Amino acid sequence: MSKIMHSGLSEVDALTHEDPYVRCLARIACSDLAARMADFVNDELSRHGNPMMLLVSLMRFQIQTHASVAANVIAEPGIPTLVNIYVNELERDYQKHAQRTREQLQREPAL
Repeated sequence: MSKIMHSGLSEVDALTHEDPYVRCLARIACSDLAARMADFVNDELSRHGNPMMLLVSLMRFQIQTHASVAANVIAEPGIPTLVNIYVNELERDYQKHAQRTREQLQREPAL
């Protein structure tokens, strides 16, 4: 895996974007979290070479992490609303972002 990409914006454009959600996502992407995630993914793929198992495990981890944070910072009545937002974001952006990432990777020169 070469890199984890977010939003299709340059780092500067994302960090200075008018949308606070885009700025927050950019800060996450610029932190060592994304680099550490890429290292983890590469290590796991080297270990067992099963991308589908890894992706499902990452999905479950992300869902459980998100739910744990939510349980700590929002009241119980907000959880169903947050689940709806989560599902809508997934349906709206997952395939579109995967395609955008593939296109960007095709434009990059080989290392």
